[in-house]
Amino acid sequence: MARILVVDDNVRLARTLTQYLEMEGHVVDQAHDGEGALAAAGAHAPDVVVLDINMPRLDGFAVCRTIKVSSPDTAVIILSGRAGDDDEKNAAAAGAAVLLTKPVALATLRSEIHKILAVR
Repeated sequence: MARILVVDDNVRLARTLTQYLEMEGHVVDQAHDGEGALAAAGAHAPDVVVLDINMPRLDGFAVCRTIKVSSPDTAVIILSGRAGDDDEKNAAAAGAAVLLTKPVALATLRSEIHKILAVR
């Protein structure tokens, strides 16, 4: 079991991911923008953050960089609605463990989380 923070401005998607991850046995918190993500990460110390790129006020790359500075052991999975080479480079530069393209298959997300947790 891990503590996971799901961050997406699409509330319906965030809710779906949260419900799925809770059924998998994880403790899950949600945020719907970059500022909320940083507040939740600071308050709850997640093991894994599932983070959308495109959000209001503060994008996912900036959030990832900030989380990795304050909590380098927190793994970040970035979700992108577009499949571009720049996103992969920017995700890696920000410190993300992996970039997944939306719509993400729940089994793929589960697999990536298990890989991350297995090396901890």
